[in-house]
Amino acid sequence: MAPQWQGVRLEQVNTTEASEGVPDVDIIAVHGLDTKSPDTWIWQDRDKPNTNWLADSHMLPAQVQRTRIFTCDWPADLIQDSHSITWRIEELAVCLLAGIQTMRLTSAKNGLEHPPILFIASCLGGLILMKALLIADNVQSDYISLRKATRGIVFLATPFRGTAFQDIANWSLPVLKTWTWLRNKAVTQLVDNVKGSTFDLEELVRMFSQLCQDKDYPCEAFTFYETGGTTLHRRLVDRSSATLDIVTNPLPLKRPHVTMNKFWGLEDPDFKLVVGKVQALLKIIREKRPLEQPDAWIRKNHYTADNLKIERLSGKRLPMDQCYINLAIIEQPGNRADHSRTTQSSPFSLLARQRVLAPNEAIQVQLATIFSQRQGPDARPIHPRRILIRGRAGVGKTTLCKKIVYEFTHGTQTELHSTWTGLFDRLLWLPLRNLKGRSAESYNHENLFYDEYFFAHGIDDGHRLAKELWQAVRDTNSQKTLFLLDGLDEVFQYLSGNGAMTSFLKLLLNEPNVIITSRPNASLPLGLQTPDVELETIGFYPDQVKAYINADPSMKPRSDEVLSFIQKHWLIQGLVRIPIQLDALCYTWEDFDTKTMPNTMTGIYEAITQKLWKKDAMRLGMPGSYAQSAHPTEIQGFVKNEIALIENLAFNGLRSDIIDFTSELRAKLVNMIPLPILTRDEMMSLDERLARLSFLRTTDSLSNAEDRNYHFIHLTFQEYFAARYFVRQWQDAKPLEHLFSNRENMDDDIVTDPKVFLQKHKYTARYDILWRFAAGLFDAVGQANEFIDIIEEEPLDILGPTHQRLT
Repeated sequence: MAPQWQGVRLEQVNTTEASEGVPDVDIIAVHGLDTKSPDTWIWQDRDKPNTNWLADSHMLPAQVQRTRIFTCDWPADLIQDSHSITWRIEELAVCLLAGIQTMRLTSAKNGLEHPPILFIASCLGGLILMKALLIADNVQSDYISLRKATRGIVFLATPFRGTAFQDIANWSLPVLKTWTWLRNKAVTQLVDNVKGSTFDLEELVRMFSQLCQDKDYPCEAFTFYETGGTTLHRRLVDRSSATLDIVTNPLPLKRPHVTMNKFWGLEDPDFKLVVGKVQALLKIIREKRPLEQPDAWIRKNHYTADNLKIERLSGKRLPMDQCYINLAIIEQPGNRADHSRTTQSSPFSLLARQRVLAPNEAIQVQLATIFSQRQGPDARPIHPRRILIRGRAGVGKTTLCKKIVYEFTHGTQTELHSTWTGLFDRLLWLPLRNLKGRSAESYNHENLFYDEYFFAHGIDDGHRLAKELWQAVRDTNSQKTLFLLDGLDEVFQYLSGNGAMTSFLKLLLNEPNVIITSRPNASLPLGLQTPDVELETIGFYPDQVKAYINADPSMKPRSDEVLSFIQKHWLIQGLVRIPIQLDALCYTWEDFDTKTMPNTMTGIYEAITQKLWKKDAMRLGMPGSYAQSAHPTEIQGFVKNEIALIENLAFNGLRSDIIDFTSELRAKLVNMIPLPILTRDEMMSLDERLARLSFLRTTDSLSNAEDRNYHFIHLTFQEYFAARYFVRQWQDAKPLEHLFSNRENMDDDIVTDPKVFLQKHKYTARYDILWRFAAGLFDAVGQANEFIDIIEEEPLDILGPTHQRLT
């Protein structure tokens, strides 16, 4: 017959005051045999009022601020039902662990952290606690976190080597058992643990002493022993039994065993001794505790709500809990990553642009459910744990990562939080771009955690925390840790080598629980575990675009005209599906009125770029007061060199089918920077200058300049500036420069005349949007006829859709 469940119950007995600060230590009092809470802690005297020294606001709570005080009840009855199997000490120890962990998990869900624990253990409760901690002190244990959190214990007359009960056990136990048998009862087996010193008790004490001296998670212990007598004319738990060798100066209390856990008031001398030692241990715990538990440090210092805010083009920062628009995620029809894919279609092709269209609802996946059971490729159910999420530049992959981190950490009311925290103990967001430039020699998880999270602690403490985090991950074979690996495409070069960094990166990518984000051009190489599910981020849905505009206070009064404008322009409809593009439109729209509202795509981009150039001019040194009143021509005059630079970069990137500009590619632009830009009072390098331009983005702004890759905030901006470059060279009768070599475009090397280039590439899909912008730019200055005439020249495809769009 299974033992009767009686349970373990914890109850907080003090009230924490906000003025005292956030509680940072839990005090848990565990009673002894044949008693319960609160009785075991209450002083009862005819001449004095009953006093519970743990709960009375004038006693322990007043002496130990910033703590939560709990009583812990466990099944301690001496007499039990005869038909029940009495619990062994090991079973009680496990129940004790389960009860305490349940309480702390509940506290965590209510927003409280897991502070260290100081136990107060009375009599046999101390032995059960010791056994519990030894059970928890195992990397495979479900309760390892409780062991690590236990930083101190005050023992009150705990019989480490048995009790004087052994002297009367030979004659009293048979009598007690006969008495209980006649009443259909039984004596608990726990009595065997206090009869006298046994091999099991000695082993328990020895192993517990080793546990207390653990290098990484020491536990401060102190013992009190009784000096009062009993009816046995000797002490029930004398000094030799109630002390540990690791406690050098145990203290006596002038009272019998039965009152070792009770005190009559503040002036009770023994209370002063006990509370003094509790205060001393609290001081040690607070001073010598690990600087922070690694998970808590990451949450408090890296995953803060402020760090996770989204910066808009206006410079305003949007809290993540106000980012009410969920990024849409669609499950790709192929379901599996194509490991053999090495080439991609041009990002400038119309086919690539169609990927922003709203997906079929049947293949849409809610972010919170990506780990839910689904049908695998063989029609069998799977529980996905390895997820690959692709997305083009500017579509919001970093925003997606921030949203995941925010909801996992702070979104306690969200479906993602409730679901994912049940699967994982921690989420580690690791931008893979940060691996660039780090020492590749013997790089490992501990080095990574130090570099990402703990370097601010200094070498010794930082590596200690990194080691502790890696140990926590390794203790569960990574089964309770979710890795969010952001930006595979940015370190793709490491996957083709044989060095230490290549091996480490592959190790990361093979983690059992992982979300990997990447642009479409990167694939997992052969030899790595395949993703369970491959997804793709796209932009906003049409209804989300509307909701975004209506939620912006500056846009809501004009939302109808904005939405009407979007509806009339098909390319704008695709543009605003990308979050940063919708932000750009909203940022610019406030400058429009009914007289200046653009009516063409080119006009829209002209207005957006003018607004952003004004912002960038101030970043580049123009006084703010001047910039605010300056005419567009004055702004353009100030940034004319930056305009030339970015236009050239855009055209040559488009010509060579390049959207990511590495330091090697950017170096080819240096000779093109006009000399005056280098003679300003405030000298700036090329990369410093690029970093101040709103039209470019780098996903690794914290890395060294030479390790950064830049891209335009959206492909259409690259095409717009490329069109401006083309039109400028045409109007100035200058040749087209070709900076970036590309084997597929070798024949372009000799095509430098803008008109010849137009004739040669007027039907090339990659230039489709460029020609539209060019037509608008020519038309704005009355020069569209010559441009159209060349389009009408041979060769002609007058029935083709491209020709019809151009004309």
